[in-house]
Amino acid sequence: MEKKLFLPIEIKKRELPSKVYLSLIAAKKGYSTILGHKSRFLKFQHYLTNGNIIIKSLPKKDIEYLKNLKKKNNNIYYIHEEGLMSFDDHFTHRMINSNALNFVDKAFTWGKEQTNSMKKIFVRNDDYLLEVGNPRIDVLIQLKKFFQYEAESIKKKFGNFILVTTKYGKINFFPRDDKSFNYISNQIKKGYIRDKYSEDLGRRSVEHEKKNLDLYLVFLKKYSKLNKKLIILRPHPGENFEFWNKELKEYNNIKVIQDHQSTNSWILASEFLISNNCTTLLEAHLLGKKCINFIPFQDQKVEYEIPKIVSKNIRSIDEMIDLCNNFQDQSNFNDLNSRNKLNSYLSNIEYFNSSEKIIDVIDSNKNNIIIKNYSRFYNDALVFFRDTKRKLFNKDNFMKNLSNQKFANISISEVQDIIKNIDDLNKYNVTIYKSGLINIKLK
Repeated sequence: MEKKLFLPIEIKKRELPSKVYLSLIAAKKGYSTILGHKSRFLKFQHYLTNGNIIIKSLPKKDIEYLKNLKKKNNNIYYIHEEGLMSFDDHFTHRMINSNALNFVDKAFTWGKEQTNSMKKIFVRNDDYLLEVGNPRIDVLIQLKKFFQYEAESIKKKFGNFILVTTKYGKINFFPRDDKSFNYISNQIKKGYIRDKYSEDLGRRSVEHEKKNLDLYLVFLKKYSKLNKKLIILRPHPGENFEFWNKELKEYNNIKVIQDHQSTNSWILASEFLISNNCTTLLEAHLLGKKCINFIPFQDQKVEYEIPKIVSKNIRSIDEMIDLCNNFQDQSNFNDLNSRNKLNSYLSNIEYFNSSEKIIDVIDSNKNNIIIKNYSRFYNDALVFFRDTKRKLFNKDNFMKNLSNQKFANISISEVQDIIKNIDDLNKYNVTIYKSGLINIKLK
């Protein structure tokens, strides 16, 4: 019987290249991989039988979904995409429900730090935590040719520029229909924040983002008046893009870009990267680009350690402007021992082989039974009915609009473009599995 792997994606520009790469590693082991937005897997979950799925989240509301996956003879694996950056163990893993975690066969961690933090919080009798790193780190090396190809087209269009990536989702969040929405109240309502310690920490994090966002605007506007060099600003996919467009519309040398290209391509196309407490700084470092962790408002309690390890850390607006004015590519921004310091956070920092490790684990965890699926056509009809009903009667467009901003569609051609820069495309069949889901396997 065909071996199957299901790979849900939430944020396209962050995850698609690594998921395609993981699919190719799986294909060489005889797997047929289905990838696409996580909502498509929920919609077509009646096709998820006798396979392996790598899920991205473990909230309480997903317990019935996980039960159903187990009933249909699936192995369930878990990767916490935000598990790398942490200023507090409990806060980082607050959205994992312990009952949902019990349905997981294995959890793939970024490294020792995440493994140890999960062991403190979640008690299980089995050895379910595996330090394999993350495919997103693999592709910084394995897919660098693809990112460079995209970077060349970006440079042709924009010339030389400074890249600014933002991470202000707690304060500049995608607009909700509920105008009274705020981050902390929503986290409490959903049950993610359950005690005063986490609430106080969350509020400090919100305050940290708010004050740094305000100071970033001061820097950007001041620098724009002093220097005509182009700044490309790419907001986090969960942010409100209109906020940036409105604030920066008068500044001709600052462009706010909204697209679904990998941030890695933009990093390689830039002169250097400026960000704040963000994973993109690590990616820039591993890609060999200079990066600046600009944190004008300081609160060590809610600042991540990794960006500080890999970046030049700047705390004042004047110093930031001076660096931009006098930037030299040969400057030594980083601690020479940064790679050693990263070892406890990232287990694939040396060999970039997380994908191979993941597939080896999956391949060793065989299903002994086969469940027959007789209800596909009936459930397809239900999907069609529900989609039609939603289009006609559902007036709440928030989740749909946010999902489109994070993902939009996935096409065969863009998957093929990635594959061409890794391997011989002619080896693989890339087809539509169901609407919004792509199938990759060897011919």
